[in-house]
Amino acid sequence: MKRIMRALAALMALILAMSGVAALAEAVTADAAQGQLTLENLDRLNGGAAKVSTRDGRVTFVDGTCAEGPVADMAAATRVVDAMIPLMGGDDRTGFEPWRTLTDTSGNRYYVFQQMYAGVTVSGGAVKVITDADGAMLGLVCSVETQLPETENAQGITAAEAEALGIAHVETAQGQA
Repeated sequence: MKRIMRALAALMALILAMSGVAALAEAVTADAAQGQLTLENLDRLNGGAAKVSTRDGRVTFVDGTCAEGPVADMAAATRVVDAMIPLMGGDDRTGFEPWRTLTDTSGNRYYVFQQMYAGVTVSGGAVKVITDADGAMLGLVCSVETQLPETENAQGITAAEAEALGIAHVETAQGQA
């Protein structure tokens, strides 16, 4: 699959370069080499009729496939999610950890991922890759949290400070009772 993506990217780069859009060709080649999907890729994968919902410029739902072939296990679903991170509004600190696989009575599978940001679980951030019983991808739904605090210079508190705050809160609450 990577070879096909690279070959298609190289072909697109050649066509674009021949038409005088060399900078765009380099960007397309770089995205394909990194395995990142674009809206154009999604449209191609869905036969030119991709049904994609967005909010604030971020993909929130894909009715159809985001993969070249079947998504038969969590590893394949992980590759789909990783390729979709930029479209979902994630950055280089955004990741998704496999959480669980659910199967409904029709045999459809739901590969569920929990959002991580700089190594911390993000409450409310999740992605689901949905397939039929044979692994044909039916869709993707996501809620990616993008308004997250800066983690580079974040400072925590010590255990002693946390204890003091807890005691102060209890004392204040008891005084109000």
